[in-house]
Amino acid sequence: MTDGTLVGEIGSLEAYERYDALFNALRREYTKRNMPLKGTFELTPHCTLDCKMCYVHASNGQYPGRVLTGDEWISIIDDAVDAGMLYATLTGGECMVHPDFRRIYEHLKKRGVFVSILSNGTLIDESMAVFLGSMPPHCIRISIYGSGPEGYERVTGSAEAFYKVDRAFDLLHEAGVVTDIAITVCRYNLEDFDNILRYANGKPHARLQVECDMIEPRSETGKKLADFALNLREQERVWHIYKEADGKPFLPLCDKDFDVSTMDSAKPSGENASARTKLPCAAGHCIFYVSYSGVMRPCVEFELVQRNLLNTEFGEAWMAINEAAKAYVRSEECQGCKFLGKCSFCAAIYSKLTGGKNGLPGSLPCDKRYRILRYAIAQKGKEQRSETA
Repeated sequence: MTDGTLVGEIGSLEAYERYDALFNALRREYTKRNMPLKGTFELTPHCTLDCKMCYVHASNGQYPGRVLTGDEWISIIDDAVDAGMLYATLTGGECMVHPDFRRIYEHLKKRGVFVSILSNGTLIDESMAVFLGSMPPHCIRISIYGSGPEGYERVTGSAEAFYKVDRAFDLLHEAGVVTDIAITVCRYNLEDFDNILRYANGKPHARLQVECDMIEPRSETGKKLADFALNLREQERVWHIYKEADGKPFLPLCDKDFDVSTMDSAKPSGENASARTKLPCAAGHCIFYVSYSGVMRPCVEFELVQRNLLNTEFGEAWMAINEAAKAYVRSEECQGCKFLGKCSFCAAIYSKLTGGKNGLPGSLPCDKRYRILRYAIAQKGKEQRSETA
């Protein structure tokens, strides 16, 4: 069964529910067996845009490592598929900038992998839309940065990019390619957020992702998180707006909502013990990330352990990452928290803020998770009161 056959018509919630049910069942089984189910491949750091908050693209085009060739990517992909991988995400930079993007994508499809693409949409012209339509991905997720050319200029440095992206939605729709939308909210488009949300809901898409948890840019980019990240009050406002907005279902940023304690073989003993041990997400348990230079780690943000696939066998690299994910233990402060087991803990974000692997995260992520939890409890209370009224 191909990706396109499983997904069905664009925007089919039933198709997505079937896909999600299959993926969830597989990732539980793969985690029990310590096998890699899904890989994300950062094909290139290069991009057609120069977004002010990008964690990987360097404005000067200078990077510490070389970009893997198409042959090298295909070799890694073959090793991953032979090890059990069934799902793959292609990202960048802008992944379509890679000179062998089409060959890499086509190879994944021929190996029977469910493929998702993360793109800014600027390179999706008639030719690319026809190519993708001829062998559809599970979905392509288009990032949008403004509600018009002015907003795009402010965030990406290119007003013209808005018109290219706007056209890309129509081309993909005509080609029958399932499209999701991602909105990253930062200081440069916060005031435009309401308009961006309205623009997104007016385009043909299946699901929507809104995120304001930022990644600390890599050193070569010359960017700093503090220059574009929202403060806690701003993040809370964004979160409330998109949770209460009418429109398509929302997507999480990653698989961080995956609780390994749902698997019998992964359940440690003791009350709330599952929240104290192991990474509480799929990272390293059944998913992995490979950077443009061939470095594998549990996820894009978390350098808990990493191996270079140019000088390490895939199986050996995966084993090191899997063992580290299973051995991870939260800090004593987290273990003593009354919200243990309820917090949407992200080890990668906490690690970046503390400089350690599992230290105390500090007030910002803790306060944000507390506010989100408090909001969720209040919303559940409203629903219950409404049902009994």
